[in-house]
Amino acid sequence: RRGAPPPPRGGGGARRVPAPLLGDLLYVAGVLRAFGRQLGLGEVRVDALDAALGGGATTALAMRLHVSLLRLLFEPSAALARSHPAFCHALRNLSALTWAEALAEALLRLADGQATAELAPALRGLR
Repeated sequence: RRGAPPPPRGGGGARRVPAPLLGDLLYVAGVLRAFGRQLGLGEVRVDALDAALGGGATTALAMRLHVSLLRLLFEPSAALARSHPAFCHALRNLSALTWAEALAEALLRLADGQATAELAPALRGLR
């Protein structure tokens, strides 16, 4: 068995997000409803968001959310492209397969103190 079945469609399904966080889930769903198109996500249903945030497995929506938010946080500048070309290439080509590696690279540089003046503003977006 691969895990718990998804909650039934409609309003009456059991939620995966803990009850104290239900208000936060609905707030995030509202923000995504308002800005989903600008983030390239399209329509995001509450039950899909619930599964993405409260489920044990990574869903396609969770990956799309990560990619969209990383693109929003890290806008490659010309200076950043010169000092960290591989990182900028990864940012320009973010996908469901590459977002985790790009984030890990940014976090490693931050943790090792290798954040240059060009990379520092992008990494501050994570804080």
